[in-house]
Amino acid sequence: MSNVLISYSSRIPTVSLICYLMSKAATEFDIDIREIAVVDTKKDDIEWADAILTIRPFEVGAFRVVEAGKKAGKKIIMYLDDDLLNLPNIFPNRLRKFLSGILYNKNCEYLIKSLDLCDVLWGSNPVLLDKYKQYVTNGRCEIADVAYDIADMVQPRLNDGDFKILFAGSGDHAGYINEFIIPAINELHYKRYNISFVCVGLDPGALIKCDAKTEFIPWIRDFDEFNKLIRSKQVDIGVAPILADDFHRCKYINKFIEYSRYGIAGIYSDDYPYKMIVVDDENGLLAENTVESWAQKIEYAINNPQNCLKIAETAQKICKERFSTSQMISTVKEKIPELFVKQVTARTVKYKPSIFINNLRKYVTAFVEKYEYDNSQKNISDASSKILLVYAGYTTTTELISKILQKASIYKNASFVAKESTMVFAKDIKESDIIVFCRGADLYMGKIAEAAHKAGRKTILYLDDDLYGIYKGTVYGDALLKCLSNCDILWASNPHIYDKYKELAPNIAFVEGKVFDPIDKIGDISDVLDKYVILYAGSPSHRDTIQNLIVPALNKVYDNYKEFSAVFMGFDEGTLSGCKFDKEYIPWTTDMNEYRDIIQSKGCHIGLAVIKDDEFGNCKYYNKYLEYSRMGIAGIYSDVIPYRLVVHNDENGIIVKNTPDSWAESILKLLQNEDDRRNIILNSQDDLRQNFKLKDVIDKLAGDIPEIGSYHAPDVKVRYHVNVLLHQLKYSWRVYIASRY
Repeated sequence: MSNVLISYSSRIPTVSLICYLMSKAATEFDIDIREIAVVDTKKDDIEWADAILTIRPFEVGAFRVVEAGKKAGKKIIMYLDDDLLNLPNIFPNRLRKFLSGILYNKNCEYLIKSLDLCDVLWGSNPVLLDKYKQYVTNGRCEIADVAYDIADMVQPRLNDGDFKILFAGSGDHAGYINEFIIPAINELHYKRYNISFVCVGLDPGALIKCDAKTEFIPWIRDFDEFNKLIRSKQVDIGVAPILADDFHRCKYINKFIEYSRYGIAGIYSDDYPYKMIVVDDENGLLAENTVESWAQKIEYAINNPQNCLKIAETAQKICKERFSTSQMISTVKEKIPELFVKQVTARTVKYKPSIFINNLRKYVTAFVEKYEYDNSQKNISDASSKILLVYAGYTTTTELISKILQKASIYKNASFVAKESTMVFAKDIKESDIIVFCRGADLYMGKIAEAAHKAGRKTILYLDDDLYGIYKGTVYGDALLKCLSNCDILWASNPHIYDKYKELAPNIAFVEGKVFDPIDKIGDISDVLDKYVILYAGSPSHRDTIQNLIVPALNKVYDNYKEFSAVFMGFDEGTLSGCKFDKEYIPWTTDMNEYRDIIQSKGCHIGLAVIKDDEFGNCKYYNKYLEYSRMGIAGIYSDVIPYRLVVHNDENGIIVKNTPDSWAESILKLLQNEDDRRNIILNSQDDLRQNFKLKDVIDKLAGDIPEIGSYHAPDVKVRYHVNVLLHQLKYSWRVYIASRY
């Protein structure tokens, strides 16, 4: 059995890759592997080894391991994947530049000494080996590919409309991302292409502004975690810019292998190393290093999805033939047999580790990595917009708006927080870029909106009711007007709200957007076993309407068809009078999941949704249509604007005039026509599947309000003064006394 010591200074991706390949070789051939960092290497480790595989020995500690092994008769194999003797003056930050510069010349000397001692210089780029063979005076150079297992590849797919561009690399690449890629993306963004940029490993603080949606992700060292992340992003193309100079021509084609693994076409700089394998428009796209050329190639990829699909498939075919694990191991065994042969001769190991330098390097490396990660995380946070949702007490609307904004924030790489209006202070306004007000008829919201508007925050008011119609002439009405007049955008699900409120705020912009609880599950249609169950669900405030309209209607139905009972969700026992029919009262719950579980446990068949045909009613939303449809209930709806927005009569619901006779006629129609009832449910549920996809809603919201994810408020003083104690008392009153939660 051959014993191989893999020696490295830091667990960079190259090290992980070589260790992966050698571990696979160890399962196939009679070799044993030890992967040990230089700082942890002991004399016993060198004595144990027949061969030492040193990876990028660019420091004194690595050289000491090579030197001790060579003197003891061990075979020395060096893997090199960079022109370390000619590193460009490009660093991700000043700290790394400073630390790298201190010992650079000495490290070059140690690398040259290590090259002189090695038996085999192993590389994957012939340009690099040709350049370094002059230093390998006592050995030879061998070329062999290295890559992670290519068998588990993602099936290439056609783009679904949102074109995602991927770059993954270290901070050293920031220069040419700034020079070529981001300007190209911005150019296409201005042409109205629906594109986004997923940037892995780069600190946003080192990059220029990308106008398209951008997601920054810190570098992930673990390959399995990295692999899982990239697969989850479902990107469409990968970009791999590289400078046209001798240093970069010595690099490897990692990105070609990587992008092929993820089933995407890659766009590469039209130079080596990529010209070693990429044929333009066949297994990749080659771009000249100009903004125009990169923009042209990305635009070509967007407009030619079928070609990109073929490119990805061709690239994967090449990878399967050349980069299979068995093929690479076989090549390594053939070209570097020293790794697989037991050494007969052995001499005493004399190893003097650089204990001080090794430990200094260890702790400095850990410090630098933490510094870069923390700095990157801070810059990612600073680069994203910060959204604050302000609400007054608990309402179902607050819960729905919160869920939509949370999803939109994730989609646009923004941060999101929701706070009760009494708990919002100047600091919260200062830390926010966009502030969304839920309903707005609250004294605190009016003041917050005024302060936020003066401080240059983007302000948005969401309305789902004609609250001014209720509160006109009161302090709450005045607060709503103040909030409205200090908001840039009125967001509503019913355009009739804007028709009314634009007179109160002529300069406000309007965004129409659906708001609903994400529809993860659509309920089954309940069979009729004994009798039909008719549902009304609503708050006690609707008691008079139900008493005067629905009770008489159900009594008329009962005179003709007695096989039904009624469930009144939200009403206390004894709320209604004069009912001829069987009925059940169920108290209201604010938990939406509990509400649905209760309704579905009752096996309801028909749902009634009553809205008064007046100015207030016509400003409401069509929540009941969504709820009844998702629970497998056929809905009958008042003939008012909200329901006319979504319900097509006799197709996905029934529209009725608000008279007892009209309601009775429609209820009886469904009771006596089971096929009609079922068809209405099927059509309404199909409507939910087609027209109420959360992703589409968020896409539209992000398009209508592009500031989400991109707006950054000015750094100005926020003037919003409050009495903290009084605010806390008010909050406690809302929670514990006023039952606002």
